[in-house]
Amino acid sequence: MKEIFIQFFIFLFYSFLGWICETTFCSIAARKFINRGFLSGPFCPIYGFGAMIILLLFSNLRNHIFLLFICSIIGTSALEYLTSFLLEKIFHLSLWDYSERKWNLHGRICFRNSLLFGIMSVLMVQVIHPYIMSWLTALPTLVLILAFSF
Repeated sequence: MKEIFIQFFIFLFYSFLGWICETTFCSIAARKFINRGFLSGPFCPIYGFGAMIILLLFSNLRNHIFLLFICSIIGTSALEYLTSFLLEKIFHLSLWDYSERKWNLHGRICFRNSLLFGIMSVLMVQVIHPYIMSWLTALPTLVLILAFSF
């Protein structure tokens, strides 16, 4: 039971952290506040899903940083491309367009962002996630249940 709450917290945490990074990056570039979330609240679920995928598939590459970096680029780029494709085909929604950027693929992914996602994934696996897990596993199950009941 505790594991389910931990996984849900991880998803929410990285969705929030992704929103912070995305909103900060876009706001600095635009020189005004840009809310990059499309849900109610400060969440970008693609980052939560991306983090879960990287942690599930590639955290065992922790001691092989370059391989982790390359696999993370491939995994996050595939997720971003698929998400963009499905959003467009199912909901007729386009939340990003990289057509104007160098080395893009159908405007859905671009090389620069793929590199950034690779760097962020290595940082997550090597630095951020071990601290998050040590903190979460130390919490009693009741605390996790109460935290999600509000």
